[in-house]
Amino acid sequence: GMRAGRTYLVEKPLSEVRADLDAIAALDSEAEQNMGTAGCLMGCGVFLGIFGVMMLFATLVGIADSGESGAVPATILGVIALGMLIACGVMWVKGKRLKVEYAGLDIENRQYTTAREILRMVSADMASDATVSVRLDLSPHTAAAKQTDSGKVSYWNVDYFEDDWCDLSGQLLDGTRFTINFFEKHQERNRTARSASGKIKHKHKTKGKSRLTVSLKCKSKRYPRLAEAAAEVEGAVRLPSWVELKSVEVDGEKLTISSTSKEYWGHGENWITEETFVDYQGCDWVAASLHSLYRVLNQAK
Repeated sequence: GMRAGRTYLVEKPLSEVRADLDAIAALDSEAEQNMGTAGCLMGCGVFLGIFGVMMLFATLVGIADSGESGAVPATILGVIALGMLIACGVMWVKGKRLKVEYAGLDIENRQYTTAREILRMVSADMASDATVSVRLDLSPHTAAAKQTDSGKVSYWNVDYFEDDWCDLSGQLLDGTRFTINFFEKHQERNRTARSASGKIKHKHKTKGKSRLTVSLKCKSKRYPRLAEAAAEVEGAVRLPSWVELKSVEVDGEKLTISSTSKEYWGHGENWITEETFVDYQGCDWVAASLHSLYRVLNQAK
């Protein structure tokens, strides 16, 4: 299950896969809520701990200054302070336990939401009992196994990561088989700088690039001009403005389109840039790629 690992790898009916992705979404939502609760508990615990220590210190000072006459009120304050410190410990332990339990279940929403939306889209052109193959690597893109290198770029320390996180494949009603792959490269950059006032500041930023590869495997008898059509794709390929076409290639009966984007995209979320809100959707990217491939196929008849 998802608790044992972060890769979802199956080959089974489309309806069951979509149900699994709904379950993953519910599990992630539960993890996000519990991580928020953990942070709140630990934060409140720290606040109570600081306040409790201050009260305990004030109690000891009060007893020392007032002697026996102030012993009773000071003792009451001391009991309250100890109660706060105990509550601090309980809240901290409970928050820490929640954080450890759910840290591995809090995953990036756009991965399973994008896969779920793509499968919803292609299901309209698939048999009701169709089987799909799905591989989703839901581990963070900064996982140690995904790091390929480290170095420096100007003043920045840079860690390089490669994340081959998604494969989807199945068969459409017309007999054409499709495969969809998302692959990403990330740079995690950080540096320490001293401001004009002398304060040391730690800066961090992430740079990334996504590659989408979509293939259709069809019968060559139906498309005798496939190689020629793939060589003349102008007008047939229409991709979103935030995407750059890399290639359209033919390998036997397989037609493949590859494109890249440096923009951050998701599904159902708006991303704030310096100028405006943007709404870049992975499903739109896949839909445009599939439509482009079918336009090429129509030219190949």
